[in-house]
Amino acid sequence: MPNWCSNSLTVIGDVEVLRELEAGAREGKFLETIKPIGEWKYNSALSAWGTKWDIDCESPDVDEENRTLYMNFDSAWSPPVLAYEHLMEWPGIDSVSATYFEPGMDYAGQWEDGVENHIEGICDLCSGPKANWPAGFADLNEEYDFEMWYDVEPDDLVEFIEDGLKAKQVSHDV
Repeated sequence: MPNWCSNSLTVIGDVEVLRELEAGAREGKFLETIKPIGEWKYNSALSAWGTKWDIDCESPDVDEENRTLYMNFDSAWSPPVLAYEHLMEWPGIDSVSATYFEPGMDYAGQWEDGVENHIEGICDLCSGPKANWPAGFADLNEEYDFEMWYDVEPDDLVEFIEDGLKAKQVSHDV
């Protein structure tokens, strides 16, 4: 079982092209639509997409008026930034921007039209002064709420568990 990386993707381009990407996403073949690899092989997927498996997105949204596709999805281990690079080469694609967060490996980042801002050590950054946060970190924190992931006090966690058990009317000793 992989660590899951949360992703948010925005693609701007021709509506017909966005509809093709939307259909691929709904079929669980989004990355295969962007950069076909045929029969899945680990090394092929990793070198074509930047992640182990294709993604599944149940609710891609095409805004025809603004010529924009919006998607939120999980990917295995890492964001599919290599697929984004291939997508930038497609006729009819004007812009590709994405953010990602992988809490298990403690990193996050932004990717926009081929420029990546990858940030590691999210936990340490959250526990340090905000004045030391790198560029883009505040926006990523607002989107993914890193402090919620990494700033849970043990007493708060015990209280959360106790409240859940009380709600289920289960008695226990903590």
